[in-house]
Amino acid sequence: SLSNKTIQLFNEILIRRPNNITALLVLADYNFYLKNYNLSKGYYEKLLSLIDENSLEYKSIKKNLDKIKKNKW
Repeated sequence: SLSNKTIQLFNEILIRRPNNITALLVLADYNFYLKNYNLSKGYYEKLLSLIDENSLEYKSIKKNLDKIKKNKW
């Protein structure tokens, strides 16, 4: 569970560094957990454009993104 202050901090990081992978991943997973799927989808798509397709992280992110697209919440 992340505090509101932590989430706010990661949002501020993205304002200054829109391609910050850590901030994108934290916010994507946090919103996925909260079932904010549209917001989470945007973060996951951005992440996929930034990381290597052969990485384990890519596969994990793609898996969550596919869940969102498949279920179309």
